[in-house]
Amino acid sequence: MDLQSKLHQMTTLVTAKTPGGNSRGSGFFYSVPGQPTPNQPLGPPDERGRRYQYVRVDIWVITNRHVIMSTQNDGTETRPSLVTVHLRSREPSGNPGWTPITVSRADINERVKLHPNRTVEVAAINVTDAMMREMSANTDRLNYASPFMFKRNLHPDANKMIQIEASDDVLVVGYPRGFHDDANLFPIVKSGIVASGWGLSFRGQPCFLIDAKLFHGSSGSAVISKPTSLAMKDGQLLKTEDDVKAFVLLGVYSGSPHTWTETVKAGDLDLGTVAEHDLGLVWYPETIEETLAAGVEPG
Repeated sequence: MDLQSKLHQMTTLVTAKTPGGNSRGSGFFYSVPGQPTPNQPLGPPDERGRRYQYVRVDIWVITNRHVIMSTQNDGTETRPSLVTVHLRSREPSGNPGWTPITVSRADINERVKLHPNRTVEVAAINVTDAMMREMSANTDRLNYASPFMFKRNLHPDANKMIQIEASDDVLVVGYPRGFHDDANLFPIVKSGIVASGWGLSFRGQPCFLIDAKLFHGSSGSAVISKPTSLAMKDGQLLKTEDDVKAFVLLGVYSGSPHTWTETVKAGDLDLGTVAEHDLGLVWYPETIEETLAAGVEPG
C-alpha cells in the first residue's frame, strides 16, 4: 500500500449523539492481535516465501473522550445514545461513500473504553465484529472497507530507525468539521512540528505539544512522523526497501491546550473573540495501550 492510500484509509469520521447535542470528530483504526490458536496451520507463503500463523485481530477506532462523551456545566459526564464510525465503500455510481458502523446506547459499555485517567483524552471503540459483518456481507466493497490499521509495532519505541525530537516535522490526519474532500473522502493532512520536549510529560501529563493551526473536528486525529524513506544509523545513510516511505504513530490529537478571550473594538462595540496559541495537545501512543488494557466504561 502506497503512502497516499495509507493516509486515505487510516482515518474515519466519528459522530456521537449526546444530551448536549451532536458531536463530530476524527478517529483512526488500531488493531490488537490475539494469541495464535494451538496447532493452527500456517497460512500460504508470501512473495518472499515466509509463512505465518493466523491470529484473531481486534479492531478499534481511537478517538478523543470529548468526542463521544458530553460534559455538563457542573463537570459531570453523560454517555452518548449513539456512536457512529464509518467505513469507506463503493457506491453503485462507482464513487466512494461512507458505510456507517453504529454503537447503540445499550452496547456503549461493552464496546467503548475510556482511559482510566479522566484527564487523558483518549477513547477506544471496538468495531471488530460489526466491521467483519459489513465486509463479509459486501465482498465487492472489500477494497474500500479494509482500512490501514495502526498497531503496536508502529509506536516510536518499536522502530528505532525513526528518531523523534523537538522541532521535528509531523503530520496530522483527520476530518476537520465542515471541510474535507467529500467527493473522495480523503482526509485533510496538516503539517506541524513537535513543539515541546519529545518523550517528556508536558505539565505532568502523558502528552506533548505540536505547533500546528488546526480546526474543530480534528480532535481524535492521528499524528504521525513525517514519512521518509531515509534514515541515519551509525553515521550511515540508509533507505527503506523499494523506497517505501515509513512513519510512526506519535499519538492522538485532542485540540488546543489553552485559549483566551480578547476584546476587539468595532466602532463603539466591544466584540469578544477567542484566541489560541496555534498549539495542540497530542497524547502519546502508550495511552492507547493503557486504554485498551485498563480502560473504564462510560458513566
